Amino acid sequence: MFREAYRSVVKVRGPNFGLKGLAWLSSGLERAKASVDGLAVDIRRNRNRELLNVMYAAVLDTPPLACNPAAATEVHTVTGHHHFRMYLAAIKSLLRYTGDLAVVVHDDGSLDAEDEALVKAHLPGATFIDRASADDQMRGLLARYPHCRRLRDRVVNSLELFDNLLLARAPRLINMNSDVLFLREPSEVVSWISGTEPAILGVFEAEPAGQAEFLARRGSAFPPHVTTALACLYPEAVDLDFVEGVLSETTPDWFTAQNMYPLLYERDAAAHSARFLDQRDYQASGVFEAGAIFRHYWSSTARFTDTQAEDSARVLAALASNRP
Repeated sequence: MFREAYRSVVKVRGPNFGLKGLAWLSSGLERAKASVDGLAVDIRRNRNRELLNVMYAAVLDTPPLACNPAAATEVHTVTGHHHFRMYLAAIKSLLRYTGDLAVVVHDDGSLDAEDEALVKAHLPGATFIDRASADDQMRGLLARYPHCRRLRDRVVNSLELFDNLLLARAPRLINMNSDVLFLREPSEVVSWISGTEPAILGVFEAEPAGQAEFLARRGSAFPPHVTTALACLYPEAVDLDFVEGVLSETTPDWFTAQNMYPLLYERDAAAHSARFLDQRDYQASGVFEAGAIFRHYWSSTARFTDTQAEDSARVLAALASNRP
């Protein structure tokens, strides 16, 4: 195929087209391959979105679960329109075990008026922060930090590093992803919410992308197993001067915000120790054994759809019948 294409180009452009022509043709083929690969990713992503909407449709039929906007612990989630039903199931799976939580929903820029109305209907007392309002607030908070602004502007999940921590109003903060479920009562997390556990808590992920290398470059000894799927921490852990310094020496990518978390934990060690929850109970590494309390499904990869579908069906049935 390549040889035939080259001959046709030489026939049109002449025999002196040579290596320059080969480079041009090779570049064109590479662009075509990238376009096809991108199309395949888009198709897979759209199919996954449709599947998740069907999987979590029944959450709209579950009764509302109120939260406590004056609580000393806030749970923050950055979510979008295509993950919104999944998010409702995730937060309700936690609220069924404790209502003494302030719920804060961060719009990634894709939530619409119907999504905001569903927050009010299903999560009475929750705070909804739309993207435009968040951008206005963050422009002021990050005015002196150009590398922080650049990361936030370019990578949507960096809102978990900046918005979730800087816009928190309570002394304790839980960062939670949309693609998670609490399958049984998370007693350790509930204790942390009540203030009886002073340490920073987090679920263990075996190999978070790029984290070991990221921490090694900074000379950090913190175990490279931190994920933002579920993290219980203190808002004062964020130090923008420190974050700006790290980012000034970093080529940011999709995982940079998550990989900053262990550095913040390490710097906060004098005030709060940090520990991982038992990975057999809190499963975030793609290995799902029986008896889990919590699972993170990596829904963007669609690798664990069957497990996610089975778990969500059980949780939604329990929510519909008002049972834990």
